[in-house]
Amino acid sequence: MKLFTLLLLSLLPHYNASAGAYYVQDNNPWGQTTNQTCMTAVFGAGGWTLGSTSTPAATIFAPTTTFVMLEGSDGNSNMPNFINANITTIENWVSNGGRLFMNAAPNYGTNQTWGFSSTQLNYPSYANSVTTTVPTNDIFLGPMLPTATTYTGSAFAHAYITGTGLTSLLYDQAFAANQRSVLCYKLWGNGVVFFGGCTQPNFWSPSPQSTNLWENIFFYVNNFPLSTLTTTVTGSPWCAGDALSIDYSSTGLTLNAGNVFNVELSDATGSFATPTVIGSLASTATSGTINCTIPVAQPPGTGYRIRTTSSNVALIGADNGTDLTINALVTPTISISASPGNNVCVGTNVTFTATLTNGGPAPSYQWTVNGNPVGNLSTYSSNALNDGDVVACTLTSNAPCATPTTAASNDITMTITPPLAATINISTPSDTGCAGQPMVFSSTVQYGGPTPTYQWMKNGNPVGGNTATYTDNTLIDGDVISCDLTSSNPCVPPAVVSSNSITVTIIPVVVPTVTITADPGSNICSGSAVTFTATGTDQGDAPVYMWHNNLTNVGTDQNTYTSTTLTNGNVISCTMVSNATCAIPDTVTSNNISITTFSASPYLSGSLGNSVSKSQLIAGYSNNLVRDANCNLMVAIEPQWQNPVDGNTNVTVTIDPDVMVYNGQPYLQRHFDIEPANNATEATGFITLYAYQSEFDAYNAVADTMGLPLMPTNYIQTGNIRVTQFHGTGTEPGNYSAGTYTVINPAVSWDPVHQWWQLIFPVTGFSGFYIHTGNVPLNLKQVQPDDFSVVAYPNPVQDKVTVQVYGRQAAHSMISVTDITGRTIVEVPMANDKAIADLSSLAKGFYLVKYSDDERTQTIKITKQ
Repeated sequence: MKLFTLLLLSLLPHYNASAGAYYVQDNNPWGQTTNQTCMTAVFGAGGWTLGSTSTPAATIFAPTTTFVMLEGSDGNSNMPNFINANITTIENWVSNGGRLFMNAAPNYGTNQTWGFSSTQLNYPSYANSVTTTVPTNDIFLGPMLPTATTYTGSAFAHAYITGTGLTSLLYDQAFAANQRSVLCYKLWGNGVVFFGGCTQPNFWSPSPQSTNLWENIFFYVNNFPLSTLTTTVTGSPWCAGDALSIDYSSTGLTLNAGNVFNVELSDATGSFATPTVIGSLASTATSGTINCTIPVAQPPGTGYRIRTTSSNVALIGADNGTDLTINALVTPTISISASPGNNVCVGTNVTFTATLTNGGPAPSYQWTVNGNPVGNLSTYSSNALNDGDVVACTLTSNAPCATPTTAASNDITMTITPPLAATINISTPSDTGCAGQPMVFSSTVQYGGPTPTYQWMKNGNPVGGNTATYTDNTLIDGDVISCDLTSSNPCVPPAVVSSNSITVTIIPVVVPTVTITADPGSNICSGSAVTFTATGTDQGDAPVYMWHNNLTNVGTDQNTYTSTTLTNGNVISCTMVSNATCAIPDTVTSNNISITTFSASPYLSGSLGNSVSKSQLIAGYSNNLVRDANCNLMVAIEPQWQNPVDGNTNVTVTIDPDVMVYNGQPYLQRHFDIEPANNATEATGFITLYAYQSEFDAYNAVADTMGLPLMPTNYIQTGNIRVTQFHGTGTEPGNYSAGTYTVINPAVSWDPVHQWWQLIFPVTGFSGFYIHTGNVPLNLKQVQPDDFSVVAYPNPVQDKVTVQVYGRQAAHSMISVTDITGRTIVEVPMANDKAIADLSSLAKGFYLVKYSDDERTQTIKITKQ
């Protein structure tokens, strides 16, 4: 190298001038102009150009420029921005043979990224003493002498350089050799770049060695012996995944054993920031061929570049110099369509058209019908297709990078329709309608095509619109509806067909009504039962009723509604839904009935010498209090057991003027007749009768004179009260129609609140009820010689029943007790005129007591409790 330097000195007037050199700064670092002095010393006055970071990078790094010095020390804080903004331009310029010196001893910022495979200036790191491990390098040998290999200063450098592939020339002595290099270089493509973190020579010692060293560095950068590694590429464009051969050649390059050449592919913009290795060759030959493969997943682009690098010695060659194109792999596809469609009439010409992707500029086609070749154009037409034929096409693509080159289309299965006659049938939910109400007629069409035309007809005249349905609310009885259909199906002859006809029956509209009445009326005693009855017109055979109390739904779907819980001011109404034909509206509401209730009277019904009657609905298993028109209490009836009393029941309370005597026995002035309208002889339930103490006192005054048991006095129950029930209808003992009776032992209690007696007992059958004392029935009487009668008491009976015979008995007299099936349970012979049968072991129910002798028989029905 020393010989090289001396030779240059002998040939040049001073230093070797450059064809194009730039010095770039914004300010003189620390006010020093040493850099300009060095530029003039190397390139001569007028042989270089002063630029700034405002100068366009394309101007500075032009192809005619061979040397650039970038100064970033002290007041040149824009240098990092300039480098980052233009690093691709700078790197490409160096790669093409440029010589670059980048130096910065900052008094600003922090670390700086300088490109060239992540080379970095590390700031701050002040080096006050530097030295070298290469004392024979040209920067220490001239041309300016004397120089030194060790320097001190405050400071010599403000930063150090790190990166890959760097050769250190000076390093900070405070650290291990070359650990923190303050001056180094790196080959880049066909050029070289020097990196420095140095201040200016005026801060260094010794002097003038320091100034000579700085000038020698400029000279060395400009005259650095460069090696080249050139890449030659042919065959673009390529497809992703293609194999290719790359030729490389070098100049000035001495390779060492173990050297490996790598072929690197840039990104699609030509940047080698993250190159992709596409081929390698272990060789020391200075030229040769390297086999490469482009990755299958390589993105397409038209700005790719390729370069070759060596590993020993390390050198990054310049790229190929022109943009390269890589195309992505493409997959051809083909789809076919049929016009006018795949459902056509016999003989229709059908054209099939292919739609391609990635078919290339000149694709080829193979059409098939049922797998047999039929054509090779971009379309295929035929009017001879059969029902079920399958049409398809195979594409052969000539598009670049098509993989695979062939593609099969979808299949089109043809439906070929033979001539079919169109039909239309019309219907309506019912051919019977109501006057003024719409009737809807619907059509059912076969082979009408996608857009058939409808013409509805009424009595042969066009009506309605072009729709599949027709609605008419002006029909009259006997109108005839039909429809003409014009088919849009080209396969259908003839085009116009007529439907069936529908003759309608139109029924006049009826307007239902409903009115309600209340029994016994709307003015009632509190707690009394009221039955409301709905009477409709045009209600049909199965109307539906809904009762309302103050607009709240009550009752059931019946034409009557009964309530015992009505209160003053309740308003009852009824809604009826008629099912009569043509009932419009079908739902109507009745008149309102407002209820007026009167408080229950604290008195018993009836007056001396008079009868009071009341008809009342008895319903439900609850105690129904029966009151007269003045709300005075008459009786209480509670339906129970197997045949509960139900429906309207007539109740009469009679108060005789005096205590009456029948057959020598007195009975209470107050007596009762209770006659249900339904099942009077079999109805069951509890009855409560009422009487005043004064009425008992009047009875006792008579009974006492006759030596009979007395009714309670001083509100104390004596157990003497009995009730004789006469069956059938009548007005006094002896004239009741059934001719039978029952003696009842009631439950008697005093009501201190109302100051009356109440007698409660169960009954089977309803009729007249008379109150008296003793176990002897009220109808027992003196028997005349020719009279004959049989009585049984008590009835109902709990244990023993007494059978009393009045009149002459024949021989062999006896009584027998049978159940309702006729089975004899008990037989007892008569003892004179009386017999007693023990029934305590029998079940509750009805039994027959039969008297018999040699001349006669007589039967009495009794109830076992």
